[in-house]
Amino acid sequence: MAELRASDADRERTVAALRHHATAGRLSVDELDVRSERAYAAATVSELAELQADLPTLATRPAGRRQGLAPGWRSFTARWSAPVGAELTMAELIAHLAPDIQARGFDLVQRADDRLRFERRRRPAWTFVVAILIPVFGWFALLHKDRVRLTIDVAETDRGTRLVASGVAPLPLRRAFAELED
Repeated sequence: MAELRASDADRERTVAALRHHATAGRLSVDELDVRSERAYAAATVSELAELQADLPTLATRPAGRRQGLAPGWRSFTARWSAPVGAELTMAELIAHLAPDIQARGFDLVQRADDRLRFERRRRPAWTFVVAILIPVFGWFALLHKDRVRLTIDVAETDRGTRLVASGVAPLPLRRAFAELED
C-alpha cells in the first residue's frame, strides 16, 4: 500500500508544531532547525509524523472562548483539531484519553479506525426518590439503569485531524473536552 504524500500545508503545520514545542522547552534551537529542515524535505505524511513521535500531541483552541458548564450529567459536543494524521491521533486517544474516560466508569465498547464509543450504566436520581416514597414496590425502581454513551469521531482533513466528542458525561469530563475545544 502506498504511503500518503505530504502537502505543503502538512509541512507548514508540522513546522508550526515543532516551533511550539521549542517555545515550550521540549526542543533546543539546534534540534528545531534539524527537524524543520527534515519537515520541509519530507515526501510522505509518515515522515512528518516521525518528527513529532517523541513529542506530545497538540490540540488547538482559540483564546477567550469559554462556555458555561453546569454540574451533573449533561449532553455535550466538543470539536477540536490535532495537527497530525488520523492514525496517530487515534493512537494518542487510546493511549492517553481512553484510560481517563474508563477511570470514570465508562467501558470502551467500540473501537474503529475513525471512532471510539464508550458506554456506562448509571442509576438515575428518580429511582431513589421512587424507592423512598413508595416502600417495597418502589425498590423495584432501583433495578432500572440508564445507558449513557460518549462517542469520539476522528476525521482526517487537509489541515490535520478533526475530532468531535459527543454524548452525555459528568462535569469533569465535559470540562476536559472544553479545554481541547476550538
